[in-house]
Amino acid sequence: MKLEILCLFIFLNSFAYSQNLEDLIKDGNSHLKERNYQLAIENYNKVLEIKPKIVGIQNNRGYAYLMLKKYGLALDDFNKVIKIAPEWSYVYYLKGYARLQILEVNELDNLKKEKQKKEKQNNQGDFVYSEKTYNHNELDDEYKQRKFKGKEESTQKLTTNDFKAKKDYEGGLKDFSKYIELEKKKKSEATYIATSYFLRGFCKYKLKDFEGGCQDFNEAVKLGLNSTNKFISYYCD
Repeated sequence: MKLEILCLFIFLNSFAYSQNLEDLIKDGNSHLKERNYQLAIENYNKVLEIKPKIVGIQNNRGYAYLMLKKYGLALDDFNKVIKIAPEWSYVYYLKGYARLQILEVNELDNLKKEKQKKEKQNNQGDFVYSEKTYNHNELDDEYKQRKFKGKEESTQKLTTNDFKAKKDYEGGLKDFSKYIELEKKKKSEATYIATSYFLRGFCKYKLKDFEGGCQDFNEAVKLGLNSTNKFISYYCD
C-alpha cells in the first residue's frame, strides 16, 4: 500500500512538473509572438531553470534579447544553441545579424584610443571612458556610458552611431555562410536564404571583397530579394 501511494505521489509530482513547464513554454511563446519580449524572456528563464539545454527555448530567448537590442546576451544564447545543436541553421542567421549590431571588444578599445587621440589633437577636452572590462554580455549598452570634459561639452557629445563604424563583419560572413551551407543541404526553400546572401554580400563588401559582395547581391536578387537591386546599381555597376 505504501509503495502504491509513493508511486502515485511521484506520478502526480511529475505530471505537475510537466504541466508547469508546458505552461511556461506556452506563455513564453505567446509573449514572443505578441512582441512582449521582456515577458517572454522571463518565462524562458524559468523554463531553462527547470530544464536547461532546450534548444528551441534557448534560441527563442536569444531572439527576444536580439529584438531588445541586448546583442551580447543574444550572442551568448545563440552560441549555446550551436554548442548543443550545431546543425540548427536558423541560429546562424540570427547570430550573424547580431554580430552586425555590436562592436568586437578589440574594436571598442581601438575606437576608444582613436577618439582619445582625436579629442586631444583637436584640443576639445579629454575623452573619459568607463574603465570597465568588457565582454559580450556587457557590450549591449555600456558604450553609451561615456562622458566628456571640456568647456563645450554639449558640442562634444557623441552619439552611439559614432561607435558603430566597425562591426564584426568577419564573424557575420562566417555565420551567414554557415546558414546558407546548411540550408542548401536541406534542398528546401529557406525563408532567410535570400536575405543571408544580401547580408553576406554586405559583409564581403565591407571587408573589401567587392567582387564577392556583388556576386552575393546578384544571388539575393535571383532568389527574389529585389530590393537588393539598388545596392547593385550603386556598388556594382
